[in-house]
Amino acid sequence: MRRRAQKELPARLEELAAAHRLSFGAVAVRHQRTRWGSCSPAHAISLNLRLLFLEPELVDHVLIHELCHTRELNHSKRFWALMQIHDPDWKRHRRQIREAWRTLPRWLHAGNGGSEL
Repeated sequence: MRRRAQKELPARLEELAAAHRLSFGAVAVRHQRTRWGSCSPAHAISLNLRLLFLEPELVDHVLIHELCHTRELNHSKRFWALMQIHDPDWKRHRRQIREAWRTLPRWLHAGNGGSEL
């Protein structure tokens, strides 16, 4: 599962970064317990291998969310304005991604996972 995620997720992140004219530093795939992804101040993006179990549009939402953090490393009004540009359905996707954590197969939960991005 990890090999598949390390192959698929960074490749899709590259595609979306190019399509949206956003850039990032490094990318890592991990089995995070509480987040779908994260972005560091150095623009290094970390992605949860559990993304493999989501619908493609929700995966794209998470990846775009993290790419937007390379411009705004917060959840300010400017950040959400960027999300509106790059993912016009971000509000619906955000609701769906929060629900998705609860619908993952039980064996994927390495502990008490949360639903944060």
